[in-house]
Amino acid sequence: MRNTLILCGFIKRSAGFAFMVLIITSEALKAQTPPPSPLTLYSNKVTYLSSNTPTTPIGGTGTTFFVGRESTFVFGGPSINFNYRSLLQFNLADIHPSAIITSATLTLTRSGGVNPMQIIFARAATAWAESTATWNNQPAYQSTDEISITAPTTSILTVDVKSHIQKMVSGVYINNGWVLRGSTESGTTGVNRHYYSDHYSVAASRPRLDITYYIPMSVASAAITHSSGSSISDGSISPILANGPGGTYTYRWYNSAGTLLSTSASTPNLSNVSSGWYGLQVTSSVAGTDPFYYAFLIGANCSEVPIEFNPGPNYIDDAVLSGPSFSTQAYDNYGTESSESALDMVFFGSPTENRTLIRFRLWVDPLLDITESEFVLKGFDNSNSRSNVARLKRVTTNWHENIVTHSSMPGSSSDILVNIPEMTSMTETKSINIIDFWEYWKQNNTSNYGFLFELQLYNGIHAAQRYHSSDVAAGNRPKINFKVGIYSSECFSSYSAAKRKLDGGYSVVVDGKLKFTMNEEYQLSASKYLPFKIYDKNQVIMEGSDISGVMLNGSIPPLPLRFNDNRWEINISSIPGMIVGEYYTLELLNSKGEKRYLRFLYNS
Repeated sequence: MRNTLILCGFIKRSAGFAFMVLIITSEALKAQTPPPSPLTLYSNKVTYLSSNTPTTPIGGTGTTFFVGRESTFVFGGPSINFNYRSLLQFNLADIHPSAIITSATLTLTRSGGVNPMQIIFARAATAWAESTATWNNQPAYQSTDEISITAPTTSILTVDVKSHIQKMVSGVYINNGWVLRGSTESGTTGVNRHYYSDHYSVAASRPRLDITYYIPMSVASAAITHSSGSSISDGSISPILANGPGGTYTYRWYNSAGTLLSTSASTPNLSNVSSGWYGLQVTSSVAGTDPFYYAFLIGANCSEVPIEFNPGPNYIDDAVLSGPSFSTQAYDNYGTESSESALDMVFFGSPTENRTLIRFRLWVDPLLDITESEFVLKGFDNSNSRSNVARLKRVTTNWHENIVTHSSMPGSSSDILVNIPEMTSMTETKSINIIDFWEYWKQNNTSNYGFLFELQLYNGIHAAQRYHSSDVAAGNRPKINFKVGIYSSECFSSYSAAKRKLDGGYSVVVDGKLKFTMNEEYQLSASKYLPFKIYDKNQVIMEGSDISGVMLNGSIPPLPLRFNDNRWEINISSIPGMIVGEYYTLELLNSKGEKRYLRFLYNS
């Protein structure tokens, strides 16, 4: 049975096992850090603008601000009708960009005003200053995603601004605050509201923003015990979780078939399972919070096991980042597309540059050997004939599926880059080797932010690769076909015997050494050597030796042949051109000219 604790520290090998040496304090073992308390902010910037004095800045020094239409009677002359708008902003810098906003309520206290009215809260598109803002140079505002609310005749106006605050915090919108205006700015009747500003003497009556939020839960580390055999149920997973909304947590585990396993709901630990993948769901008693999902791989000691990771939307994040040719789409989120693809790079002409993010919420033991990792994508309506070569890049910063947009695209790196050939049919299935990504992520599990999927070239033509997303049926959604192995020294206590015929079995090279044996039935001169050849998967000879001990490359000493049982050790790591993770075939020749074979995996 293989035990691997993944937290911090260094790898130490002892007889039979490889394990992590850890210093774990009581703080490190806390399942979650406490969530932040509700946050109350008071406005740091507020002023109003008047069309009656369009070039005069008010300066934001008064104790009140105004919204709406004013109608002023002038004795002996006509009434003067003009409009007020106000600018209002809060400093959100203390809220972490990854925070999930569960509520955000803006409160204004009325000091006056007449007649029923609607107030529009529109996001300011540009920065502004209290000392210089006037009606004629007021900041532009976004006419989409506005909040419209009926201003009550009572003293308090409360506005649900959760959606705006979430986007401001996460970087979808730049926080320039709001432009407040009346829904109708024409007519001869006074329709307005007066509210106390940040300069009013009573602090409780100043503009206030009450926010509750939490930092999303994550896996800080995991202790994984791999199964002692491919059909033995003695594997376990013990994750340590960080952050989250607080409250009382309920833990549920599911297997690859989606079956709920019988485990304690009060602990995140899973035990007595065989090799495969298992998904954890964590729900909080705090209202308005989302469940947390993460999956883990369990291998089998001394075995390579295939694992199909096809979990569906709970354990896959994917979102289209619609390009900036349409100003609204650049700020729109497409994280739950099921009727169309969430893997969709479409180019309709400058400057549209659609991209896609995809992340598998999967923890992989750093000591788990990955010999295969094929990313399978099902084509969807690729109805263009122009070049559409794409690529996968490693994402370097965190993102949230239901919040991220093109305007808040996370950073990415080309240090790991996989090119994806152009589509050959509308519904082509792609199988992409992404083993290099997982080799990186298994050593950096907490930095698994997934892939950025983009075209290689954005040059003004219509080109696309489109695939089904995780939100569709199992047969079409993205998946990964893994082959993984876990090997301790106990797997290699004996030498592997060469066989007359190859079968499905294989040996594994550990620490660069291949150990094997062949029984020689005839007495030979001590000067004779074992003839052998090592072939790669393309039948290219990587190294070999004849009966006189003459080597093809001279990378290893010739192997002396003795009567009866012979045991040899070949230093595979010294042979030029050998590739870790590849399978090879050793061909031997006994004294009668009979061939014997041994298939092996160059593991490390």
